[in-house]
Amino acid sequence: MKKLLSLVMVGIMAVGMTAVAADSPSAEAVTTSQPAVSSEAATSPVEAAAASLGLTVAEYQNNAIVSTPGVANAEGVAVGMGAYINGVKTNYTLLLGRASAAVAADAKKAGAGTLINVVTFRNYPKGATVQTSIYCKSIKATDKVTVYQKSAEGWKKITSSVRANHVDVKLESDGAIAIFRQ
Repeated sequence: MKKLLSLVMVGIMAVGMTAVAADSPSAEAVTTSQPAVSSEAATSPVEAAAASLGLTVAEYQNNAIVSTPGVANAEGVAVGMGAYINGVKTNYTLLLGRASAAVAADAKKAGAGTLINVVTFRNYPKGATVQTSIYCKSIKATDKVTVYQKSAEGWKKITSSVRANHVDVKLESDGAIAIFRQ
């Protein structure tokens, strides 16, 4: 009888418990007010890794870039897990990197319209074609967006499509990308 009563009480406690999960941070939660941590002041492995890449901890943890040198009013962009590599759906995540001011200045010459942001990829799979989705909160499904990718020959317009808050791109090679809104 005691065992039965114990099992019933455990069942009641388990059913009565609610699971609480915090919202996942997004590029919206990443702000530019958080300065990049210098490698000397890093107190954790995450801070050290972020500092080594010139990113804030929030940018590093969220795979987002919210500011780019030379891009006034850059909008935050992020990439999540799941990319198509050579047409096959994978769990691969392209890791974003901050483009330099020189790359951003060069990108401004490539396209017309408002430059949303310029980013690089830190782990592009060599020799692969990659399709991925880039999150940008301000993008509407009706926006005209053009994406250019830097290559040895210069900036080249690449295949892209737009949906609410996202620009889907098809990357043929490694190289910075610049996102423009017309």
